[in-house]
Amino acid sequence: MGKTSVALAILHHPKIMQKLRYFVPCDAFTDASMLVAGILQVLGMHNYPREDPLQVLQNSVMFAAPMLLILDNFETPWESSDSQAAVQAVLHRLDVSTVTLIVTMRGTSSPPGIHWTWNPLFAPLRKLSLQAACKAFLVLNPQAADADSVEDVEQLLNTVECIPLAVVLIAQLSKTQRCKTLLKRWEAEKTSLLKLHGKSNDRSNSLDVSISVSIASIQHDPQALQLLSLVSHLPDGVLDYDTTLQRLAPDLENLGQASATLISAALVEVDKTGTMQVLSPIRHYTLAHHPCASNQIQKLYDHYLSLISLNAVYKPGDAQYHEATAALQPERGNISSILLEQANNPTTQVVQSALMISKFWLWSQPSSHLLETMMHKRDQQEKSVDMAQMHYWLGKIYAATDRNANAYTEFEHAQQLFTHLGDRLNVARCSQSLGKLLKIQDQYPEARKKLEQVHAEFVSLGDTLGAAQCVQSLGGILLMQNQYPEAKTKLEQAYGEFLNMGNAMGAAECLQSLGNILSLQNKYPQAIENLEKAQAQFVSIDDQQGVAECLQSLGDIYSIKDQYQEATATLNKAYTEFNRMGNALSAAQCLRSLGNIMFMQSQYPEAEEKLKQAHQHFAKIGSMIGVAQCLKDLGKIFHMQDQYTEAVEKLEQAHTQFTSIGNILGATQCVQDLGDTVLFRPSLRPL
Repeated sequence: MGKTSVALAILHHPKIMQKLRYFVPCDAFTDASMLVAGILQVLGMHNYPREDPLQVLQNSVMFAAPMLLILDNFETPWESSDSQAAVQAVLHRLDVSTVTLIVTMRGTSSPPGIHWTWNPLFAPLRKLSLQAACKAFLVLNPQAADADSVEDVEQLLNTVECIPLAVVLIAQLSKTQRCKTLLKRWEAEKTSLLKLHGKSNDRSNSLDVSISVSIASIQHDPQALQLLSLVSHLPDGVLDYDTTLQRLAPDLENLGQASATLISAALVEVDKTGTMQVLSPIRHYTLAHHPCASNQIQKLYDHYLSLISLNAVYKPGDAQYHEATAALQPERGNISSILLEQANNPTTQVVQSALMISKFWLWSQPSSHLLETMMHKRDQQEKSVDMAQMHYWLGKIYAATDRNANAYTEFEHAQQLFTHLGDRLNVARCSQSLGKLLKIQDQYPEARKKLEQVHAEFVSLGDTLGAAQCVQSLGGILLMQNQYPEAKTKLEQAYGEFLNMGNAMGAAECLQSLGNILSLQNKYPQAIENLEKAQAQFVSIDDQQGVAECLQSLGDIYSIKDQYQEATATLNKAYTEFNRMGNALSAAQCLRSLGNIMFMQSQYPEAEEKLKQAHQHFAKIGSMIGVAQCLKDLGKIFHMQDQYTEAVEKLEQAHTQFTSIGNILGATQCVQDLGDTVLFRPSLRPL
């Protein structure tokens, strides 16, 4: 099976290693008589009276030397036999003082009626930890350490959920194919990928065959198979399954028995929180070979669409937001799975549910996958409200995840569609988003012009929130242009307007920006006071992005004040939050700040490591300014370690990068640093 749960048990356990050892593969034995014959054959008893082979077996072991007898894959005779009592009788005959018996079988319970000795060494086999799976993988294929990155190996093993048999099979396959290739093949082939070619198609070299054997063991309970099909649609599992299954599967009359059957066969797991879950390979196999009935699928859709409509309407600042997050976050994978199953022909209800949940996740862990999939399945020439909204909210998600070029394109598409539909308010909102993107891209005159136009449009439409947000953005532009008094005036104006309309998030964002202005003016106590107030406000409305941004600003202030311990702790918290939310740009900025703090404390190797990590992050997301800054910082670190050749190389790369993006200040600083490096190492001076 995918998770081959093995119940290992012992009747007697004195000095196993001193005994004769006999291994009996039981996977071909379908009844008690075949089991007895198989054991006798392994014991070397080829000629014996046929009248009572069971008595022959007992006599053979009773008067033999002490032995260790291993009955492997015992589930076959146990599950396949028409008489479990007869199979149980075989075990009773082996219960003699000369025999230490080990039974391995699928499932979580051993055959009843026998007093099995418990030993922690023989606990049921579970999925491996990632560390153990990686170690096993590299033992089976040591060459992978050179051919594949650690990240690719870990991603591949996580994909198959570190199931022991899957780890063995994937390690064998990786001897001829890179892990990246196997990951792509898994997406297309799922469990059918995991088989060894050129070998017999049995459970030890094919995951599909292994899983099918386990599923065959529950066919005596048809409702168990129906329940397995249902739970396989839910990658996050069924939370609080005792009560939730009553709502998801009201037509299954014997849910308790069906659940017990699945747990006993180790086809599902139930954790300490009461969540019933199917491991990924078993789930994919079940979906492919044992699909859920259409009426049962409809109940799943109804349940999750209702969950979305009841909770995804809230946003940070709403009293119900925390409870809504608690209801939706543990079901994130389930919600995506259910909605994506409808992506080929999505109804308006499904599209609206996808929009609602994507907007809700925008505040914590934004993801574009759901809307991208929905949109690609629709007619791209469609000029509907649904299509316009999908373009708009995709733009929002791209902007939140630093894909600014994609965001700009989506906002322009959305604006064209809203214009066609005659929706002035949403046209203005698209212009507002475009203005914010221009600001992020340092195109301040264009951003300011667009936002001033949009502000006037919001005022004429009576949209006070949109108008206040434009004033806030204009204040941010003035801040970026170092016009601090003018920026402060705008932000204080926006702050007052947000307070008047009870918009806690807008007010907190203005406090945050005002704190940043005070920091730039070297007014650190007042800056810290404003930022801590903003942070507390963000905490109260459960805005994790705002909390992390305040932590980042506070960490930078502590660093400027040489309070390195406080700065490091604060920036590490911010980095953890940004990383968890998928905000790659801010996470990389935190890494760079941490590297520079280490540099200031002369911890050069540690600083170098942090800055190299930050450089990789910036390069991955296409932040050229971030890449250039890290190269410049690394040049200074190499200089301080007397590695002048490496310092010059990094500084020249940084100078080229700054020049290419038109950052004159950065390029000039690189020239100055290059001059200092050459001054310290005359051999580097040009002839």
